[in-house]
Amino acid sequence: EISTSLLLSKKPKLLGDVFEAIIGSIFIDNEISVGLYNAHKFIYRNLILHIKIEEKNLIDPKSALQTIIHRISHKNKIEYRILNFSYNERTKKTLYNAGLYVNNILISTSSQLDKLSAFRECAIIALNKHY
Repeated sequence: EISTSLLLSKKPKLLGDVFEAIIGSIFIDNEISVGLYNAHKFIYRNLILHIKIEEKNLIDPKSALQTIIHRISHKNKIEYRILNFSYNERTKKTLYNAGLYVNNILISTSSQLDKLSAFRECAIIALNKHY
């Protein structure tokens, strides 16, 4: 397995070309409105969120969020909940819809193919939106 940092340090143009090709194929494989939406979603999830995390020097967004929330008050209660889930017969995959609550107030939501990823993305969204 080749690390991203190795690719970036040795062949940044190659990595950029690969990323561009992936986005182009996502766009072209769909109708224009769907393709644009899916390409935007891919860019946001695979590039923008990671850049924002790196800017904040976060290794674990759930731990970082917990630290921030508890600095405000140790009485704050953080809870991740599965709101619902759906099983896709065609793809044979389950999509989990999760919510992040602080003191029983919904702060962010996320949908992912596994629970931990959904919880992690909830923390990332909350950090980028509110903190």
